[in-house]
Amino acid sequence: METTAQPNDREGIECLGTVDWKEAWYDFEDVIKKQFEHGGTKYAFDDNSEWTDVLTGMSSAWLPATVSKYCGRLKIFGRERDLIKIFTYAFIGWLQDGCHNRDFPNTKLYSTTVEVKSAHFMDFMTETATWISKSSIVVVGQQNYNALDIMAKFDALYNISVMNHIAMDIAEARNNRQSSNRVMWNAMAGHAFVEWFQKGFHLSEEHDEDTEAEKVEVEDLG
Repeated sequence: METTAQPNDREGIECLGTVDWKEAWYDFEDVIKKQFEHGGTKYAFDDNSEWTDVLTGMSSAWLPATVSKYCGRLKIFGRERDLIKIFTYAFIGWLQDGCHNRDFPNTKLYSTTVEVKSAHFMDFMTETATWISKSSIVVVGQQNYNALDIMAKFDALYNISVMNHIAMDIAEARNNRQSSNRVMWNAMAGHAFVEWFQKGFHLSEEHDEDTEAEKVEVEDLG
């Protein structure tokens, strides 16, 4: 699928400090919602869990390790769908670590069905939008640059590198049975959105979404 953005084109980078990125944020919100709703169908395990929960139960570092895989693929191909997946996994990880649970924080949750995601999705989006908004604003000439804009101009792989570093830190924490800092999940998601915005994917009329799959009936040979 052809999109407006190019994998490593940093010319004319959108500036978070001078443009209203909230409209793009609301569009991105719809994209993420479609992703986890489709994933709930594609990866359903039973009425109370999805395969992401099963795999995390088998290996606690599975989810952040999968984020690292997508970061590696993103570095090579620059595809929009990998940013969408990373943001969605950050949301699932936030749920798994109990960040949504105000009464019993850090209580592990391995039941991230579409119903559970839908109940807490806006809380996660609000936290992540706040994290982006609070990034330092630097006045440069006539423009107010968000610190994330400056870093992207300095290093084209900045967002990807940070997301991968966060994923590795979370994997180590999970392997050592330590609690993950909720802000790490917000930061991972925030960098995924910023990369999506800075690459210009919000300008695309169609998004490279992983939301189509044809169910194939398998012949019963038993």
